[in-house]
Amino acid sequence: MATIDEKGYCSCGAIEFSCKGDVKFNALCHCKLCSRFAGVSPIHIVGVSPKATAFEITKGADKLKTFITPNGKFSIDSCSECSARLAQGPTGADFRAIFPVVFHIEQGERGCLLREDLKPK
Repeated sequence: MATIDEKGYCSCGAIEFSCKGDVKFNALCHCKLCSRFAGVSPIHIVGVSPKATAFEITKGADKLKTFITPNGKFSIDSCSECSARLAQGPTGADFRAIFPVVFHIEQGERGCLLREDLKPK
């Protein structure tokens, strides 16, 4: 099983987080919730467990905004300053779906440095 140990941040830098744990899935999601919240389909997500270490805020916890769907079954974490979506998932699951685009990846001349096993297939 693949593991992950990455750091990430929102678009404006107000929130920083760490992401550690087991990679449960690496997917391009086409579901209605993901498509509507992102305004595009598909979106790239990486499911990481356990939930306790999958998404830990290291800076700017006061800027984190969590939206819970009216039925209480799904939540989305984003920055209250820049609205960047950082993580999401079913409220009762022991994982968080993280958006790899928010990982701290320097692109430069070499292109995307996202690990090969975390690139969408």
